[in-house]
Amino acid sequence: MEPKASPVRSYLTRFAGQFPEVGFFVTSGGRGADRALAQMEQLCGKMPLRRLALCQRALCARWSVYLAEFLEGVLLSWELQARQAAQ
Repeated sequence: MEPKASPVRSYLTRFAGQFPEVGFFVTSGGRGADRALAQMEQLCGKMPLRRLALCQRALCARWSVYLAEFLEGVLLSWELQARQAAQ
């Protein structure tokens, strides 16, 4: 069964091919996070620098730590790509 349209799906479809770099994160109450991340990648047409899926338990416990690590990873990956492109 295909999920119903969402604002994220609409945004990614509308601006597909225009994103310089992307990083994706999703939250979920259970299963489906991997599928949602894969769909986001497919819709925007880019491989994300980083992906993060947080379940309900993680959101209640240490969400800020997971999000900080995700953002740090995105920035480090972006810097590495920028350096390689400059060489």
